[in-house]
Amino acid sequence: MDEKQIPKRFNITGKDRGSVEDKRKKEREERKQKELQEKYEKWNKGLYQLKRRTEQLDEMARVVKENFARHADDEAMNEHLKNVVYEKDPMFQYVKKKEEKARQLFAVYPKYKGSWPPNRFNIAPGYRWDGVNRSNGFEDKIVLIMNRKKAQKVTQFES
Repeated sequence: MDEKQIPKRFNITGKDRGSVEDKRKKEREERKQKELQEKYEKWNKGLYQLKRRTEQLDEMARVVKENFARHADDEAMNEHLKNVVYEKDPMFQYVKKKEEKARQLFAVYPKYKGSWPPNRFNIAPGYRWDGVNRSNGFEDKIVLIMNRKKAQKVTQFES
């Protein structure tokens, strides 16, 4: 008989010692169990909480890179202060309703991905727009006139 067919046994108990294949199979099962355990640990912590934590760490890293002294023209600080909402603020309920409406609108309608020609009111095209400009050229003329006026103001200011 082959040596592979004869199981090797312990002297005292008579149980099978296990072959190399059995050990590999056991290692695979342990590895699989460990991966499942890691996945469940991640789920138990909460995916949203992990996302918030990474965002906080990114924000801290960004703040560390900024200068210590902040001035009134610091855009990031001003934007942050505009977005902070306090519960005791008289406008809190209004802002809360406004944010809720905005969330509902963004959840319902997707946005067009890509660039589009400028218009007077900076209105983005619908998400199903095929990228073909079907205007009669009126908007282009208006935007051109607006840009000329801006350029004239800048040149007048510089001279």
